Amino acid sequence: MATLILLFLAINILNLNKTSPQFSIADLSKSDFIDDEIPPYCQNLEYIKSNETTLENLEKLNVDIVNKERWFNNLFNIIEKNDVFIFEENKNRFDANIEAIFKNGVKCNFVAKIRISGDFQDHLRKSDLSTSLDVKLQNGNIGNIVNFKLFLPETKRNSTEFVVTSIMEKLNFLTPRTIEVISSVNNQKEINYIFQEKIAKEFLENNSLRESTLIETFEGFLWEGKQLIESDDIPIFGKILNEKWANMSQYNQLISLKGLSKYNNLILQSDVSYLSYEIEKEKQIHLFDTALYALDGTHGLATHNRKFYFDKFSNSLLPIYYDSDSQITLRETKITSCSENLKTEHEKLACTNKFSIGATELLSKIDFDSNDLFEHVTSKSKNVEKEFVDEVYQSFLSNLSELSKIGTKSNEIKKNPYKNFQNRFEKDINNNFVGFYLLDHENSKVEFCNFIFTECIQKDSQPITLSNIIQADNKTYHLFTNDWGSKKIKHSIYTDRKITKDVTIRMFNTPSTVNVSTSNKTIFIEMNKNSKILFFGKGQLRDWSIKVLGYENNPISEYRQDNNLLTGCITFLNLEVYNLDIETKNNKCEDAINLINITGSINSIYIEDSEFDALDIDFSNLQIGEIKVFDAGNDCIDFSFSQSSIENLFTSECLDKSISIGENSQISFDRVESSDSKILLAVKDSSKVNIGSFKGQNVDMCVAMYRKKQEFGPSILKLKNDFCIGKYPNFIQYGQELKIES
Repeated sequence: MATLILLFLAINILNLNKTSPQFSIADLSKSDFIDDEIPPYCQNLEYIKSNETTLENLEKLNVDIVNKERWFNNLFNIIEKNDVFIFEENKNRFDANIEAIFKNGVKCNFVAKIRISGDFQDHLRKSDLSTSLDVKLQNGNIGNIVNFKLFLPETKRNSTEFVVTSIMEKLNFLTPRTIEVISSVNNQKEINYIFQEKIAKEFLENNSLRESTLIETFEGFLWEGKQLIESDDIPIFGKILNEKWANMSQYNQLISLKGLSKYNNLILQSDVSYLSYEIEKEKQIHLFDTALYALDGTHGLATHNRKFYFDKFSNSLLPIYYDSDSQITLRETKITSCSENLKTEHEKLACTNKFSIGATELLSKIDFDSNDLFEHVTSKSKNVEKEFVDEVYQSFLSNLSELSKIGTKSNEIKKNPYKNFQNRFEKDINNNFVGFYLLDHENSKVEFCNFIFTECIQKDSQPITLSNIIQADNKTYHLFTNDWGSKKIKHSIYTDRKITKDVTIRMFNTPSTVNVSTSNKTIFIEMNKNSKILFFGKGQLRDWSIKVLGYENNPISEYRQDNNLLTGCITFLNLEVYNLDIETKNNKCEDAINLINITGSINSIYIEDSEFDALDIDFSNLQIGEIKVFDAGNDCIDFSFSQSSIENLFTSECLDKSISIGENSQISFDRVESSDSKILLAVKDSSKVNIGSFKGQNVDMCVAMYRKKQEFGPSILKLKNDFCIGKYPNFIQYGQELKIES
């Protein structure tokens, strides 16, 4: 190995000896009054210029690894050890500095942790030691992305990845943002890498999804762990990607276990290679799988390559695009009639999962042509030819058309997945190296089981920490949960009531009074102990008057959200609304009212006596006539990821902030009047706010502008008429922009 290192260093000595840029963060303006600010974005970059630091404008990345000798030693160790795989022991993270250069000339410097990425050695070029990279920024973001991969283009079939991800995006499937970017690592030659965001919190935010469980398949027994198993089969089961989120509360743990249980059930009712399901129960997965099959991306359909988001609101798994390895331009996709002799697993998959039905539905939904697709692709890469896009698009349509004609076969879903698992791995009944563990939240116990669950031992555990892998008694235990095992996950109890054809009220812990008049379009609800209500559906709510009285003696939860992912006593979800009037009093939840992904118009909102936040508006686009909020134990009104205009806002006695606007929101007010709050207005995290008349009385601070979350940048606030004088001066962090006309 020493000879190889000396040879490589000799060839690259000039590049490696170049001075590496040393990045430092400028001094900050800080306020003792603000307890949640983080340093400004990109060396105090101002709002106007930060708007240009989008992913589409990213021109180049310079990656400088601090300990180069150790980095190259690791690469040579991979080459010497195995000519096929890259093992986990070679995927340790290294300190690095990253310079991001955007098309407008803006340069941002970030500190990062990086490692080599990929399971196989096609992610490492032996000719020049270029590698695919896994990058985690320690400060700042690139286009609101903190965690991403830099793939060698050949590992993603080059330009095919840009076209395939564009098609999946235009079909509204969850797809990571993907672009081409020139990158240089350790001052070596520039490479056109494929930049792709990782499946993380920012990915969910970009898709207007509330943070919930992310799930993938545990692959350990496919690689290094294979020698630990005596059985002929390879065990495959789910694992939780976002363990940190899962352990934020016991409710997060329950949600995570429920999502994991659904995925394990899918796996165990299927064969080893691909998922089998009833298409009526898994419609989104069915359409996703059909599309990927038509794109000749069956690699991404392999069970061990699957990733999912667990949507607790619908109790469903939403598939996420990942590693399709589409070969649509390299070969003719094998599509065979289900009436013929099916020889390959791919052919059987298309028939038993009834892709003919999915293909027919997708063909009816496609509302873009090759020109639209090409325009979308050019936002990712300028090097993809129109003829190439046309070829992929036409092949995709042709494959869908052929799939729609093949017919179907009955699905071989395993009737007793538990027994099937035991039979497959009977040889491992006495495995001394690995087993499974289950959590019993209700009794604060952990159950340690052998590999096929025939022997289990319970132990007390307080508090319970959820982890994919734990060590106990010199043995490795993997987290497992399912709906057929000894520790089933309890379901929430609720009642549903339709108020229109396509809108439902779901009531948790049934309220004491529920009066609905469809003729007068009025709803009156008196809450009971721990009651919550959810308005949801695919329709519209128009011209309704809704009044909800909270339960004054409700106990206060120590957790922000419950096991249904609800933060609001009253939640409106995924609806179009027009001319609503909403009134509520005496609420003890994290939010009195939470609007999630709501579009349309609201006449008035009146909220009084909220234990915590009064009104929380997320992922919504609304026009609101008047909002009145009185007596909130935290913020009176919060906006996140929303675009809304409000004519009149009146607030009083907001213990923290009267108005909090963040997470890339664009909000306008004609008139704001507020009294008796700590901070009248907080503008954070890449938001844009316009206010006509701005009046405040008896407030500690009128305006605070700062950065709170790493994935965002500076904000801008325009005040036409400012009539607010606070006890303390405004806090405007470096990079934030405040404009006051008078």
